[in-house]
This record gives sequence, C-alpha cells and structure tokens, in this order.
Amino acid sequence: MNTGGPHVFPCLQLITPEPILLPDIERYDLLGEECSYAPGTSLGARVIAREADAFMKIDGKIERFASDPGARELPMHTRSVYNSKDYSLVLALREDTGEGEARASYEGSVTLRDAHGRVVYEGVGEAQCAAG
Repeated sequence: MNTGGPHVFPCLQLITPEPILLPDIERYDLLGEECSYAPGTSLGARVIAREADAFMKIDGKIERFASDPGARELPMHTRSVYNSKDYSLVLALREDTGEGEARASYEGSVTLRDAHGRVVYEGVGEAQCAAG
C-alpha cells in the first residue's frame, strides 16, 4: 500500500537578481510612486515596488509581482508582500526611530521565495522611496 511517501521538490535554484536599468524602467513604465531596493553596495535597483505591483529582473527577464492587499503598507503605498506565479517577494524597511519628516532612504531587505516556500534570494541594503 502506497502511503504517499515524502514529497520530492526540485533542486533549489538560488537567484541572483539583475539590476533594473533605465531601458527596463522605460519599457515597463516603472515610474511614479515607488520604492527601489538596492541590496549590498550596489546602486542598481534589484526590486522596484509600487502600490499594485513590484518588479525584479531574473535571468534577463522582468518578473512582475502583484501586491498582497492584506500585507502591511510601506512608504509610497507599497506593500510588504508581493506574489507572482513562481515566487513570493517579502520587502521590509527599517522603521524610522527619529522624529521629523518621512525619509526618502531606508535600510531595506528583500527576501524571495520559490513556489515551494524556500528562500532563493536574500539581500539587505538601501531602499529609496520617491514619487516621480
């Protein structure tokens, strides 16, 4: 009698997101209110998050994620969770502990999980939020 046995998942495929460059931004109209995440010391955005969607460049292709309307709201009406067919994207910003105006630059983190919930990319670095 077959009891189902353990689930077998495909091999873990780690992701190295590529910078989203100006031609990508223009082609996919990624302007407006958004937060751009540039993990590490890179200046090139690896994630551009907006109110309704977010974008990453994986294997030379732009991957679009839909925002999770139940997720926590971040600056510029972005969300902390976005999903695509193949991935789940979790964004976080370090809370501003100082008083005064809202900041445009934060310490941010990006966690990308595959369809099986396994972490395939994690990054920490600067996140810039702007309307424009």
